[in-house]
Amino acid sequence: MNRISALLFGVLYFGGAYAAIWFLIQLLNCGDPALSGVGIYYAIWIIAYLPMAIIAGILLWHKTPRNNLIFQAVAWALAIVALMACSLFFDLKWPMLILEYTIFGLGLLITRITRKLPTT
Repeated sequence: MNRISALLFGVLYFGGAYAAIWFLIQLLNCGDPALSGVGIYYAIWIIAYLPMAIIAGILLWHKTPRNNLIFQAVAWALAIVALMACSLFFDLKWPMLILEYTIFGLGLLITRITRKLPTT
């Protein structure tokens, strides 16, 4: 189950990122006109957000509780793709990317801590 959720996360991350970037570049005309084409932006944004995806994929792969793994995989992938799309749409700079990394890391840490709390 945990491997399926990690693979689902990878498919949603790469596929969702391509769909979001294609929509923003082709239909909404976001981005720099000098860098025409989805391929350049796809490579830039996939690499910029890849550390978040790797951390989330590793946590999904090695997660011991097996409840809601599919839901977590979909939620984390959509969260990263939404951050990526907002960054591209609003043309955010590097400090905002660092803030996004921090917020995402805190979210992962909170989910990790809440899983270890005893239930009554």
